[in-house]
Amino acid sequence: MAKSKITNEIQALQTDMVEAMSGEQRILTAIQMSELVHALAKEGIRHAHPAWSERRVFREFMKIAFSPEPLPAWLDEKLGPETE
Repeated sequence: MAKSKITNEIQALQTDMVEAMSGEQRILTAIQMSELVHALAKEGIRHAHPAWSERRVFREFMKIAFSPEPLPAWLDEKLGPETE
């Protein structure tokens, strides 16, 4: 599917905005975006499992983050058992 003119214009505008940022601004923006994605992912887990504790939600978030690999042994040990 071909990109629309509007999509190309938006992409050009976004590129201009990013290029106008300092290195520090780019890093801070990336961190903010990462934090937002993490918060949304954890909220999705909470929505799917409202009875889970914050610890269980965080454990599941970490399992998703490392997927398809299992949690590293050190992290699995630190997070403790899945059951509460």
